[in-house]
Amino acid sequence: MAKCYIVDGNSLLFRAYYATAYEGVDKILRTKDGTPTNAVFAFANMINKILNNVKDGDYLFVGFDTGKPTFRHKEDEQYKAQRKPAPEELKIQMPIARALLKSLGIFVYEMDGYEGDDLCGTVANITSKQNIETIIYTSDRDFLQLINDYTTIHILKKGMSDILIMNEQTMIEQFGFKPRQIIDYKGLRGDSSDNLPGIPGVGEKTAVKLIQEFGDFETIYENAKTMKSKVGENIVNYVEQGRMCKRLAEIDTNVPIPFSLNDILYLGYDYKCASDFCNKYELKQLFNRLPSKHKRVDLSNEQIEIIHIHNINNIKIDNEISISLDIDDENYYHASIYGLALYTDHKHYYINVEDLKNDDKLIHVLETIGQDIDKENKHIEALSFNFEAFSPERIEETRKILEPYLRRKKNRIVNGHDVDLNADGTQNTWGPTKLVSYTDDTIDLDIFLNILSNLADGAYGPRSEKVEGI
Repeated sequence: MAKCYIVDGNSLLFRAYYATAYEGVDKILRTKDGTPTNAVFAFANMINKILNNVKDGDYLFVGFDTGKPTFRHKEDEQYKAQRKPAPEELKIQMPIARALLKSLGIFVYEMDGYEGDDLCGTVANITSKQNIETIIYTSDRDFLQLINDYTTIHILKKGMSDILIMNEQTMIEQFGFKPRQIIDYKGLRGDSSDNLPGIPGVGEKTAVKLIQEFGDFETIYENAKTMKSKVGENIVNYVEQGRMCKRLAEIDTNVPIPFSLNDILYLGYDYKCASDFCNKYELKQLFNRLPSKHKRVDLSNEQIEIIHIHNINNIKIDNEISISLDIDDENYYHASIYGLALYTDHKHYYINVEDLKNDDKLIHVLETIGQDIDKENKHIEALSFNFEAFSPERIEETRKILEPYLRRKKNRIVNGHDVDLNADGTQNTWGPTKLVSYTDDTIDLDIFLNILSNLADGAYGPRSEKVEGI
């Protein structure tokens, strides 16, 4: 099953800076021209450890603050007013850290009016609703309110080597209340790091006790009216202040973000982009540590020879072969097949359906592949390609995505299908940085063999309309 990894960019970057600047700014890591890179280097090491956990089909997102006022500042001018400005050496590295992430193919986003917390929370809300296991990396305990059946919070204590993993069970064990009640706690107790005063006279133990007894802030307030204590009196007198603290502590999980889940699917890093970044900022050690499993090659300038064939009589068929059916229907049992893309013996081929039906040798090869699949698995792993028409150029771009995949997943057939749409209904387009959209969809073995059987029986008619390039 796919996982989603979410990173609180500001939290990790600040931690990276202060963890490597304790000896003073004069001794931090810099390039030859004096550009500070200590935070970027430590931040990159954190990201690299996360990348080592990421697998094909997983999602990865990093959210940042913009540094501008948010809706919280509009409600309370004193919100975070006590915080000192970031050191200049750190400010210089903020855009460099974003450039690092982009060079690694990681989706980064920030939005005026909102904090990075809100962006991360919104993405986590989307993934948890789709039952996707979600892991959030941060040192900010405000994120604990996001914990649910699918979301866990990894609190960094000492970099990535000492992490406190928080879920619903550990939340209750350590704090004494449920994740969502963290905002009720902040309403009562406040938060000095965010300059939230809370209710005067309500300490940690009192806040926990009240939450355990009454559940939420409003119920506590109603019962405070009959309490014969200074705490009860303060809750009544400062209720609006407490409510404001609760509102400001709550992460907005419904930010109108202009991107979809598909946009944060991690497709790996471009070797040249990562190399250029590391060379520019003299981080060769970082480059050598990047996980090779995520390395991809830029296809935008590569010339690909497409060989149109009528049969495979003179073609050498390797044990490793990549195929993709050219179909126009989501119904796999009755889909019209237009042709077949092949990659074998380091060459790229396309054969139309009429020639394919008459090529007994190729049909035998396809049937053999189907029979060789691990019958215990009973599934064929699938990818969903973005294409308007399965032209030879698109076939070859697809092939170049599939080849390394098949070399990792031997004895698997990858079937191209579907048209990937954006949230607004427009169709995704191909480009050098996003050629394919991966899914966890699977095609049952029997369905695939049924297509081959229908193909052999001549059940599919000729293509109804000509597609440019075929």
